[in-house]
Amino acid sequence: MERYRTSPTKRAVGKYLGVAEKHGLTLTELALAWCRTQWFVTSSIIGATSMEQLREDIAAFALGDLPDEVLDDVDEVYREVREPTLKPPQTRVEARRAAEEAAAGKEPRAKAYSRN
Repeated sequence: MERYRTSPTKRAVGKYLGVAEKHGLTLTELALAWCRTQWFVTSSIIGATSMEQLREDIAAFALGDLPDEVLDDVDEVYREVREPTLKPPQTRVEARRAAEEAAAGKEPRAKAYSRN
C-alpha cells in the first residue's frame, strides 16, 4: 500500500479530484464513469463497504457517457502524471481507430503502451 501514498500519487489524486469537482462529479463517479467509457473495459467491479458507497457507485453508472470535455481533462491529468517510463498512450481517436481496425481483422497501427 505504500506505493499509493507517494507524493506523485497524491498529486495525481488531487488533480483528478479537481477534474471531478470542475464537472460536478465525485471522484468515485468520475472514476467509474470513465471506466464505463473505455472500449476495452467490459465490466467494472465495485467494492462498496457501506450503503452510501453503494449508492454513489450505482449513481456513477446512471451518468451515461462522460462528455468529451471531461474526458479531455482526464487525459490532460494522465499525460501530466503518468508513469514517466511509458511512451504517451493513444488518444481516444487513435484507440477507436485501432478498435475498429481490430474488429475488421486488420493489424492495429499503434499499441496503447510501450516500455521500449
